[in-house]
Amino acid sequence: MVLCHSPCCYGDENFDGIKQGFAERPSIAELEADEWNCEFELRLKAMELAMEMLDDEGIFALNQPRESVCILVEVMPPDKINTEIALRLNHKESPAMQAWLAEAAE
Repeated sequence: MVLCHSPCCYGDENFDGIKQGFAERPSIAELEADEWNCEFELRLKAMELAMEMLDDEGIFALNQPRESVCILVEVMPPDKINTEIALRLNHKESPAMQAWLAEAAE
């Protein structure tokens, strides 16, 4: 699972500890199906929890109303889990979430 390896990622160095933590986990590509599913779910839950904690700290409302931000943890190719996570991390009625839901439905 890649968090970000592009030179365009502003502040990427702030995630070095997180990247190290994921690197210390089992190599997901080498796991059997049941173990792979457990590891995949653990990683998604960890990322969702991190976004929830940042939201609780108010980081997504620093320079704009929180309702204008849609917090996401997504998998590719798109899967229904993306919508489930998005609904847990955002208020369904917010303009940003409504725009994301409309785009995700396409």
